[in-house]
Amino acid sequence: VAKIKMSELATASLMSEFTDREKEVMHLCCDGLLSKEIASQLNISSRTVEMHKSNIFKKLGINSTIELLKWAIGHGVVKI
Repeated sequence: VAKIKMSELATASLMSEFTDREKEVMHLCCDGLLSKEIASQLNISSRTVEMHKSNIFKKLGINSTIELLKWAIGHGVVKI
C-alpha cells in the first residue's frame, strides 16, 4: 500500500471539487494560454472560459492566474 502525504490527500480532495472542464481550463491556464486560446482549443467561447476561471478562483480563494499557477505547482497539480 502506497503512503500518501496528508497534503496529497487534501489536494486530491480539493481537486474533486472541480469539474472536468474546470480542470482542463486550469491546466491550460497554467500552460500559459490566454482565455481566447483556451476557448479555441476547447471549442467554447472566451466568456465560458472566463466563467470557468472565475469558478476556479472562487474555489481556491485566489484572484489571478499567477496565483493559480503558484497554487498548482505547490500542490503538485502541474510540474515545471
